[in-house]
Parts: sequence; structure tokens; C-alpha cells
Amino acid sequence: MIKTISNIQIDSIIYEKSPNDNSSEIKNKLFISTSLDSSVPKSQTGKTRLRLVLSLNPEVVKTLDYVSQRYNEYLSIPKPSLSTYDFNKVVQRTLESAGTRMKSSSPFFPMSTDIGSIELLFQNGVSSYGDGNIITKDVLIYDIPLDAALNSENPGRQNLSPISIELPETSEAVKDLSLYMFVYDTRVPNLSRKNPVDNFSLTTGATPITRVTPLGTRTIYDPISSTNMSVGMSKANTSSQPNNKVLSVVDTYPQENVVIRYSNVFNKVSDIFSNTSPSRNYDLGASIKKSNYFSDL
Repeated sequence: MIKTISNIQIDSIIYEKSPNDNSSEIKNKLFISTSLDSSVPKSQTGKTRLRLVLSLNPEVVKTLDYVSQRYNEYLSIPKPSLSTYDFNKVVQRTLESAGTRMKSSSPFFPMSTDIGSIELLFQNGVSSYGDGNIITKDVLIYDIPLDAALNSENPGRQNLSPISIELPETSEAVKDLSLYMFVYDTRVPNLSRKNPVDNFSLTTGATPITRVTPLGTRTIYDPISSTNMSVGMSKANTSSQPNNKVLSVVDTYPQENVVIRYSNVFNKVSDIFSNTSPSRNYDLGASIKKSNYFSDL
């Protein structure tokens, strides 16, 4: 079933920031538009789920960059020398040596496909921002059945249902944002049912992971090969916000173009205020024109 899904894209992201009237914090919200190709009708996608992972923590992003790169590289090798389970253990050991736990539950790692945990964590489609106990720290996960995201019954290119996510409040505007998206199979092999600790998207079946970094830094690690599949995290290059073009920012703070005209300080005060409330009708299927509320970072 996974082979019927391809070309997963994160097409656009709207980042809305607004003041919290009761504190000095900033309220942050994302509106995300996505799409994919499906070679089968919607009725045949019932055993698959769509997952979107994001983090605002640059150190966590380094970890997610490593795992997503390694998973994608493994899937691109025609005849890998290690099984998916053995290769996943290599990835786990590498992360553990760097101080990161990669577990299928407690805490739930973003690439985990442990069915028991999924049924508990994503009843409303989205997790809380990870605290390091239930979900990996500083990670938020959106996870729903794929057929619930598809807008058309027919196969072909599909624009998925828009995703709206409330981010944690921050003291300043978000400076780091990376997202990871894939579709995975919920039909777990018998071996994985007996050993749920080994249930990850690579071992149970998933598409390659689409990565988008509109803010902050992406880390690119030295690649593996069919003859050398145990490459660590020590050697790497970086790229600054490589996907910035998919991002638009909506600033709902009072605009700086508020004009106060004083003709006569004693007798006449005329205040001219610009409209500070942008439209709240966010239709991600429509074309969003740039206005005073939109700026490219």
C-alpha cells in the first residue's frame, strides 16, 4: 500500500503571530498546506496514516535531520547490507551516544509506529508539545488516518485537508522551525507485533520523509552507502533556512503605520488608525496575495 503514495509535499506554511493580551508572550499558530500523489482511490487507503512532525528547538532538529536523512538513504539503496531492524538499531545507538533516546514509546519518538501508543496519543489528531516523558522533548506530532486527509475519492494528485496547529507561546517570534512529513502503514508485521519496541516507520513500512526547514538551520550529514551503513553524526554541513520560500508571516500586532496628527496641541487632536485585524478566513486552497500583513522572512 505504501508504494501507492509518492511525492509528498509541504506546499505552503502561514505563520501567524499575535500578542497575548494577558502576558508579554507571543501566541504562535501555523496553517499548513500539503499534497501528495496517490495511485489508488481513497477507499483503498484505510490502512495508512499521515504524520507531520515539527520542532522549534535547533538541537532537536539536528536529531530529526539525522534520522530522516538516514531513513531516506536506506530506502534509496537497492540492496542494503543490513535489514531495516538492524539498521534502525544502528541509528538508535548513534543517537544514544549523542544523548538522545530513540524509543517507540515513553517517550514516543517522532518516527515511532507503535500502534498502542498511537491510539492513545492522537485521538484528537495532534499531540501536545513534547515534554520528554510521553513524547520526545520539544516535538509536536500531527497524526491522522490518510483517508481523513484526502479531499477526493479519485486517485491522482491530491491537495490534503489544511492543517492548523497551535504552537507554544514564546517570548519572541519563532526563529527555528523544521517540519517532517510521511505516510506509514498500520498493518504491522507479525515480528513487530511481538516486539513493539522495534516499531518505527522504517521497520513497519513508510514513504520517504519529506523535510522542510523554513526557519533556522538544516544539518546535512555525511551519507551512508551500501557498504558503509554505520555513519555517525560527527561530520556534517549546514544550510540556512533552505525552504524559506514556502513560508509567509501574518503579523497581527498593531501596525507601525498608526499615524497621530496633532494640528493644535491645545485645541485639536486627530487620531488616524490603520486597520490592524487581517481576515481570519484562511482558505489554504486559495491564492494569498501579499498585503501589509504579509512579509517574507
